[in-house]
Amino acid sequence: MSRYLLFRLRSLIPVFFGITAISFAVMHLAPGKPTDSITDLNVKVSLQAKEQLIKLYGLDRPVHVQYLDWLTRIVRGDFGRSFKDGRPVSAKIAERIPLTLLLNGLALFFILLLSVPLGVVSAAREGSVFDHLVTLFVFIGFALPTFWVALLAVDFFGVKMGWLPVSGLFSLGADRLPLQERIADAARHLVLPVGVIVFGGLAGYSRYVRSGMLEVLQQDYIRTAYAKGLKRSEVLYKHALRNALLPMITVLGLSVPGLISGSVIFESIFALPGMGRLFYEAVMGRDGPVIMGILVIGAGLTLLGNLIADIAYAYADPRIRHGEPAS
Repeated sequence: MSRYLLFRLRSLIPVFFGITAISFAVMHLAPGKPTDSITDLNVKVSLQAKEQLIKLYGLDRPVHVQYLDWLTRIVRGDFGRSFKDGRPVSAKIAERIPLTLLLNGLALFFILLLSVPLGVVSAAREGSVFDHLVTLFVFIGFALPTFWVALLAVDFFGVKMGWLPVSGLFSLGADRLPLQERIADAARHLVLPVGVIVFGGLAGYSRYVRSGMLEVLQQDYIRTAYAKGLKRSEVLYKHALRNALLPMITVLGLSVPGLISGSVIFESIFALPGMGRLFYEAVMGRDGPVIMGILVIGAGLTLLGNLIADIAYAYADPRIRHGEPAS
């Protein structure tokens, strides 16, 4: 297992540097200079001052020289300083990333908690009324845009009914509340965004589990398990589910970078101070160091997700870690 893990880690290094190089090049393909957002809005800034600012940030050098300089600083953990306010990019990201991880971590937990039993029961009762209802729910979940569902949830639960807060992480004056009440207040603010994410992800995940279970339930060893007199629940959850979850491992690995990309929409709609909203603000303000810092973290999360998926595959299917082809 250690040899397999070492091989996977080694193969991720060139991929990471390739992603950073492409991202850096794409950033420089955008028209204009990143400093234009600072200078163009100020009529008092002279042409000489603009050139000095460009030289200060090293934007007058060749792209490959800028990339190597930036990469050297990234290896040391220095993401540079924001063009907007001059603060260290690492400090700005450190302030925002805990909320993004909490929001998406909670959503992923509830998605798995609901989608796995939903998919298993739907596959075990193929063709039943329950299966048709789940299929209908899946089609609805896929058809409705998540941002539209979020806006409907804000209008109904927040505006019309007044049951839940619709923006921010804390209520006004929450800093004067005791710790338990502050936690409860934050939890109420997270109900709507987490609920919308769960609604959008539940349809897809439950469908993956159902499809995997239907395929596994046709295998000979499942018939043998039933012939030995094992309980239905034991056959489904102990013998069939492990192999049925193999396609889900890939989906879960790909969902890790979605912790950032998916948060851009939800954090903007619900005005949550997370990293997705920071990324949106940086793009709108052409804050290059912040954008590149978040892209690097996104690349790291993508590779981490792939690594987690590979490890999970190796544990679920011993043939993979022993170098045998999986059939």
